[in-house]
Amino acid sequence: MKHVFKIALILFLTFLTSFDLSAQTPIVICPQSASFTGMTRGYYFTAPTNFTICGIYVEDDMSTDFQSASIVLFTAGTPPQWNGTTNSFVTLWQDLNYVPNTMISVPNIVINAGDIIGIYGSRGSNSVNSYGPAQCVINIAGFPTTTYRSGMQFDLAAGPGMYDIWAEDNGSVGRVTMYSNCCPPPAAIPSVTGTTTVCLGDTVIYTAPAQTGAVSYNWTVPAGATINSGQNTTTASVIWNTAPGGQVCVDWTDGCGTSPQTCISVTVNQGPTTTTPANATYCNGDAVPIGTFTSSPAGGTFTWTNSDPTIGLAASGTGNAPAFTAINTSGSVITAIITVSATAGGCPGPDTTYTITVNPTPTVTLPANATYCNGDAVPIGTFTSSPAGATFAWTNSNTTIGLAASGTGNAPAFTTINNSGSVITAIITVIPTANGCVGLPVTYTITVNPTPTVTLPANATYCNGDAVPIGTFTSSPAGATFAWTNSNAAIGLAASGTGNAPAFTAINGSGSAITATITVVPTVNGCVGAPVTYTITINPGAMVNLPANITYCAGDAIPTSAYTSNPAGGTFVWTNSDPTIGLAASGTGSTPAFTAINTSNSPVTATISVIATAGSCPGIAASYTITINPIVTGTTYIAICQGDSALIGGVYYSAAGTYLATLTSSFGCDSILTTTLAINAVTTTTTPVVICDGDSALIEGNYYSTAGLLPFTFSSFFGCDSTIIYDVILSPLPSFNIVGGSAFINLGESVNLAVMPGVSGTTYSWNPPDGLSCIFCQNPTATPTESMWYYVTVTNSNGCQTIDSTYIDVDPSSNIYIPNIFSPNGSQDNNVYYVRGKGIKQFNIAIYNRWGQMVFESDDIEKGWDGTKNGTLLNQGVFVYSLNVVFYDGDTFQQTGNITLVR
Repeated sequence: MKHVFKIALILFLTFLTSFDLSAQTPIVICPQSASFTGMTRGYYFTAPTNFTICGIYVEDDMSTDFQSASIVLFTAGTPPQWNGTTNSFVTLWQDLNYVPNTMISVPNIVINAGDIIGIYGSRGSNSVNSYGPAQCVINIAGFPTTTYRSGMQFDLAAGPGMYDIWAEDNGSVGRVTMYSNCCPPPAAIPSVTGTTTVCLGDTVIYTAPAQTGAVSYNWTVPAGATINSGQNTTTASVIWNTAPGGQVCVDWTDGCGTSPQTCISVTVNQGPTTTTPANATYCNGDAVPIGTFTSSPAGGTFTWTNSDPTIGLAASGTGNAPAFTAINTSGSVITAIITVSATAGGCPGPDTTYTITVNPTPTVTLPANATYCNGDAVPIGTFTSSPAGATFAWTNSNTTIGLAASGTGNAPAFTTINNSGSVITAIITVIPTANGCVGLPVTYTITVNPTPTVTLPANATYCNGDAVPIGTFTSSPAGATFAWTNSNAAIGLAASGTGNAPAFTAINGSGSAITATITVVPTVNGCVGAPVTYTITINPGAMVNLPANITYCAGDAIPTSAYTSNPAGGTFVWTNSDPTIGLAASGTGSTPAFTAINTSNSPVTATISVIATAGSCPGIAASYTITINPIVTGTTYIAICQGDSALIGGVYYSAAGTYLATLTSSFGCDSILTTTLAINAVTTTTTPVVICDGDSALIEGNYYSTAGLLPFTFSSFFGCDSTIIYDVILSPLPSFNIVGGSAFINLGESVNLAVMPGVSGTTYSWNPPDGLSCIFCQNPTATPTESMWYYVTVTNSNGCQTIDSTYIDVDPSSNIYIPNIFSPNGSQDNNVYYVRGKGIKQFNIAIYNRWGQMVFESDDIEKGWDGTKNGTLLNQGVFVYSLNVVFYDGDTFQQTGNITLVR
């Protein structure tokens, strides 16, 4: 058991003895065998059982001077053998400079079995000790117990207490006698109050009256119960997790021992179990009967909740669940969980659940209403349901369409029938069934149209050029649309069309009669009838024989054009599309002679259309063209290099200027060309090229590494010679030294690095960045955590680079040195108390006087103590320090010890 005591310096001459000192029992130490002076001695032992120390007496064989004594509890095992020391202990009690030569009263100190205890004492200011034999065996409550020599190398009477304790297991023990059995154990607590009949799962508070001098309280509960809070207090909170219960007990402990237990008996009642209806499934709209509940034991009352009130049942209630009408309009299955709890004798039982599932009324999705023609293939009528998985039953109101009167599943594919000459419609009615629930009937229609027929115009004959009237079509049943084709579009009617055949002008220029067959197909309500035909015959008109197309230059004389016809003897009417050529816009007979006219810069073409008439039928128009070419003028621009010449109109020219030449145009007519001649100059440019010392530059396909001028000749943008001169310049590499490198430092220390000399326009890049204060500066500070190389790249204003490196050796080890004495007396040496070491990342030291007052504290290892407090000199003596250190490698160090100040 871990003991926690506050260290206190207790100076007193007498102790309050509220108990009978005559009851004290000495734990006799072995007789004297030797003596010792100057340092504190005693012994340590391991407690064989629980007992109480209530007195200490330093044996007076060698001295009757004042007594100083201490009792400690070791916290890290037995003390080390000399010359090792430990401060891993807690001072349970001490009294210094106690004058009477009697037992020193000790406030009852409870020692637990297994504790490692140290007992120390001395007489007078010179630490006089009476020695007993080594490994003296004493009797503790009937248990033989071996003691072992232990002590410290200081005078206990001088304060502040025990420190740097050691052991010598084979040495003589210091003779200090312990006293026990100082007071009787406490009596039992009179009573415990709290509820004695509870339900399973209840949390109940139990209370005991407070006891004078109590150190602790201990509550116990039966297996299955849990102390929720209040252990070691007068009030405990208990959770009853199991039946039938048991006793809640408490005892208490004071400085003299532990009392007997005081108990209270508690009965735990378990709540009833519930039997509910079986899980059930209904259709939307079904009547759901009362949900009857029973309990064991019988006579329970019931409360229930419903997880989904949308089924038609309330969200909660008491007693049995009422009858109701199932509701589900969601389109999918919904399930409600009914949770029932029974209560009997004031105790609720565990929850019991059952489910009510409500299936929705299924709906069916049908094919859209459809219309077909007689003889069409009707595909399968596919039905789907919500929820999915329904079965279907269907009926057909009109079996003459080709579909059976009824069926199940999807409606089958079939071929439509309608020979009636009018539209017929059938109504298909479908009823879905899903999860045993029947949906409402839904219908769609299938309409079947009859095959239509068409009535056409009679066959007809026309002359070339006649107006042929509209070809009107009618259908049975009425309202058809018509698509028609023409076997001979040469008659003037299009090759195909829709609706009635349009009016048109008959055409026949072949010289013999031609006949076209018109085929008509009727369509009513999307149904196509059989094709029907009629004919149109066209007799030919006269044909005209024309001259070939002709071309002239502006100003030429154009002769008369004479026309002939087939059959011969025809008359002629002509038109001219462009009278600007010098010929009239129209005329009869042959076209007259005329003079060609064209005042533009491009050819002008006129189309001469001629119609011949023989007998009563005019022929079709025929045409030929007359093209008039212009007299062309133009300008051009020519640029040559300085010193060259250009051929213009058969003559070479080398001077800039404007020159005229008469040529023959592409149309074969005279053309005047004006040429402007320009002279382009030859250029020379110089381009600088900077390269770093030792590098080379690629110039026009070759590498160059020396300074100088390199001329190259090229063709310019205008095609003339152009010279480029490359001026190659050599730039030296940066030259520098790294100052501060090649250093040896301890872990946590820093070194200043510098690139010297520094040059304006120079940039720096350090690598790796680990531990550097900056990586793009000239003078970084390096604080590496391990030995490493640092590399720096120096780049001058011309982009030339030099790389150098330096190695920093880091000592990763760490240590610490703690002096135990210093003399701030104004001499040159040892005036300030310092702790020294290396590899230290964090540091804190606090120094206390013998009364536990802090006289100095520092977080800086370089800040030492000069033996003052707030500027006032402190007297010489022994001070206690507390030191906490964190090293860079993550290790920590904590120590307390003594500092002797000497003046």
